Amino acid sequence: MVDPEGTVETSPADKRSYRSLVLANGLRVLIASDPKVETSAAALNVHVGHFSDPDYVPGLAHFCEHMLFLGNKKFPQEGELENFLSSYSGSSNAYTSDEDTCYFFNLNSAGFRPALERFSQFFVSPLFTATAVSREINAVDSENSKNLQTDSWRFNQLEKVRANPAHPVAKFGTGNKETLEVNLKKSGRDVREELLKFYDKYYSANMMSLAVIGREDLNTLQSWVEELFSPIPNKDVKPPEESWAGKILPYSREASNVVYNVVPIQDERSLLLTWQIPYKSKEDKERRMKSKPDRVIGSILGYEGKNSLLSYLKTEKGLVSSIFAGVADSVADFQSFVVSVELTIEGFKRRDEVVASIFSYLDLVRREGIPSYVLREVEDLSQVFWRFKETEEPDRFVGVVSSMQAFKDPRLYLSGPALARDLQLDLAQELLSALTPQSAMLTYASKEFAKDAKMRERWYGTSYYTEEADKSRWGRLPLAGVSVPQPNPFIPSNFDIKGSIVEDLAKPAIPPSLLVDDSTWRLFFKQDRRYGKPKAVAYVLISQFDSLLGTGTTPRTSALTKLLTASLADALTEFSYDAAVAGLQYSCDFTQRGVRLNFGGYNDKLADFLLSVAERIKTHVPEGEDKLARYKDLISRDLRAFTTQQPYQHAAEFSRLCLELPAYLPTDVERELDGISLKELKEWTKRLWEQGYSQLLIQGNVREEEARAVAGRMREIFSFKEVPEEQRSLPRLLELPIVREGRGNLLRRKELNPDNPNSAVVVQFQNVNPDLKEQMAMEVLASIVQQPFYSELRTNQQLGYIVYAGIAKRDGSRFLIFTTQSSVVDANEIASRIFSFVDSFDKQLEQLGEDQVSKFVTSLIERKQETDKKLADEVLGHWDEIATSQYNFDRYKEEVEALRLVDKRLLQQVWASVVKTGGEQRRAITCEVYSQQLPNTQQLLAKEPKDGKGGGAEDRAGGKLTGSWSGSRLILDPEAFRKQLNKVARRPAKEPQLRASSA
Repeated sequence: MVDPEGTVETSPADKRSYRSLVLANGLRVLIASDPKVETSAAALNVHVGHFSDPDYVPGLAHFCEHMLFLGNKKFPQEGELENFLSSYSGSSNAYTSDEDTCYFFNLNSAGFRPALERFSQFFVSPLFTATAVSREINAVDSENSKNLQTDSWRFNQLEKVRANPAHPVAKFGTGNKETLEVNLKKSGRDVREELLKFYDKYYSANMMSLAVIGREDLNTLQSWVEELFSPIPNKDVKPPEESWAGKILPYSREASNVVYNVVPIQDERSLLLTWQIPYKSKEDKERRMKSKPDRVIGSILGYEGKNSLLSYLKTEKGLVSSIFAGVADSVADFQSFVVSVELTIEGFKRRDEVVASIFSYLDLVRREGIPSYVLREVEDLSQVFWRFKETEEPDRFVGVVSSMQAFKDPRLYLSGPALARDLQLDLAQELLSALTPQSAMLTYASKEFAKDAKMRERWYGTSYYTEEADKSRWGRLPLAGVSVPQPNPFIPSNFDIKGSIVEDLAKPAIPPSLLVDDSTWRLFFKQDRRYGKPKAVAYVLISQFDSLLGTGTTPRTSALTKLLTASLADALTEFSYDAAVAGLQYSCDFTQRGVRLNFGGYNDKLADFLLSVAERIKTHVPEGEDKLARYKDLISRDLRAFTTQQPYQHAAEFSRLCLELPAYLPTDVERELDGISLKELKEWTKRLWEQGYSQLLIQGNVREEEARAVAGRMREIFSFKEVPEEQRSLPRLLELPIVREGRGNLLRRKELNPDNPNSAVVVQFQNVNPDLKEQMAMEVLASIVQQPFYSELRTNQQLGYIVYAGIAKRDGSRFLIFTTQSSVVDANEIASRIFSFVDSFDKQLEQLGEDQVSKFVTSLIERKQETDKKLADEVLGHWDEIATSQYNFDRYKEEVEALRLVDKRLLQQVWASVVKTGGEQRRAITCEVYSQQLPNTQQLLAKEPKDGKGGGAEDRAGGKLTGSWSGSRLILDPEAFRKQLNKVARRPAKEPQLRASSA
């Protein structure tokens, strides 16, 4: 059944064609046709998630998701889809949520139909082979292991402890080896049999939604969909939630009478208030989803402007750093509304006062009423954002399958999640009236609970304790000066388009012009004649002395910039919040290239907003010892969070210490914070703006005279003296030494988090050859090697969940990077497996035919020739050239021409020279990070400093590396190592030509 064309409600800015249909088997489909897309994509959502796991097999839905990638009757080879996608620069993935499982892929459009065929077979005839089942359990276990030290996963599972155990919200969804293998064997069950039963029970066409987007016309795409997806059987399955929604209470009344005090992994102090808002019926849920009253209440509670609850608790009381309010989750029978608060040191001590203030504000809003203009602004802004909605990339667009499940009416597939419709006061008041102390569930998180936390959550081992909620302490407090939000002055009203649209989206964008060029300022400008939206962007980079922000940057400099950033954000919050709500954004970052200011949004009020923010930044003086202490606490905890990142992230960061100038760890910066006085911060802030060299890009729905006026006013605001070109801030990449044997330049470190069971290895091969053809060969090699590396180390060897190979581009050099994290073997064994793969891969290269190589090359060319479809993407490309002072706006053309010269012979030469052991240009760096939970880690790294920064891991046989590490160059001290290296030569810049005024 095909719905009439035009049924799907689309944004006025959307030029794509759509068709919704329901196949004979009950599969609901949305097709999008866009002849200008170079990438095609598809996603299929199955309305079943871990809520439907059998009680005795937690994680079965998630395990089923994994298994569908591992072969079917028509394409029995494991990873067939991924192998095919890799030759078209594509990728695939999937996720399992509470009530849904979603599969998706994208690739260059030339391979779309055969990719769809491979994808469709996931849902027609998966094999679930015994050997793949046995192996993939390890992958699920590794994925779970990766999450064990992540607070978001831990807190989410702990909230389930409060739930009614008879309701599926209480379930553990990821699964692990214990749930998928050990426990089943003990009970005499077979996991493969359970998979088959689960798949047969729930994977039915009438429980599926499919979205596809391609450059073919609608009729062609429809014929492909009907041919390939009609064979999916319709088992007439009933929605799984019918077995519990409205029949089993998710949470008992007693759940709100207990406070949970939780010990986090990261050093945070927070409180979380949660209300479970039940849906009265399907109709009630649909009405709320359409009108979105939660946006109204969230905008009031989470307001950050003048006279807000946040301003009162942060600026006046010094108790909080941030407040978020809104819906955290929505399932079939209830919605979770939360207020999340980050507490200061003082705020943690007075946390009951913070909770009481929140409830006092709720009382205030109930007494004074919800202003009608708040509802109107929520509706109006949703209409504005929808009217000028940006064109989504195909891989983002197919996420529509989730809204296809939520909004059964095809008219709402696209607009349903975006628009707030028929927003009535009664719905907002109804939600507001439900946010009472009596129904609130309260959770505190702090390291200070550790001494009393004797309870352990089963699946993640989270430490916590509970106590009875004394809600008498949440009584009404006076909130002097606090009120509901006033009307937003930044809501745009002028949407006139200032230039005729003459650029073709199918052709490359015209670069910006240089309008101003003197000793302190450069202005680049381009008026939009391509997208036709009332939006604009302004990017500013103020370069400083290299000794201030550049290669001379020290951990102390970085600490000063972080303190100034926090102080500026604090000072600007009240002014900028309304603007952000209305679609005007800004950011201020201190980078190693200088001070970066980014502005963007609807052009109607952008210039005034930009200049007001710039003036506030320039004249800002950090004030208040109490505020400085608060900033130090906030930044310190954020920096210490580095130690709880994943081992593979630590390995990448340790490697960076040997590759870049400047380079230091977050822990180095954290050590500097305490010693910085308010006087020093003020003096440094003053010095920062005395001299500079600024580059400014203004692009979008702006006229040239308007851009020149903004640039002129910016010059007046900052009015700094010149920084000579040779002294301007500029980070530099270093050239690794050639080490032809072993693991190249070798770092061995212990994992910073003693509780993380994973080890990790990152291996990087650097190519510094300025020949662009060879650099492009590195990119082709990365495309070729990605899937075989993943298949071998993850799928076949089952080393872990995190296994990938890829390319990185830095200062004109390419790095071929191999990353693997594992809880199964140590870092030495991981590295051995990586190098074994690398040194044997030349045989796979030899077996590739020229036609196969040509596919990879052509696919990369097509990706590089993809044209920008929205202003923000085009601006980013231009800005990268400006910020790096390269100005090569036609870089992609040069790269495409170089790619056309890449053949199999060149690929083999580059692999043999740059990557394989013995290569004449083998500049490799290997970082091995060892879990402290392994028994030999302490012995192996006996001389490793506790902070993981300096020193080194000398072999116990007198410093000469033997065994697996033989032939490697051991890095004992990254700083000393860096001093021996040369800087990578920068490619000559293409200086832009000044364009005369058009006035």
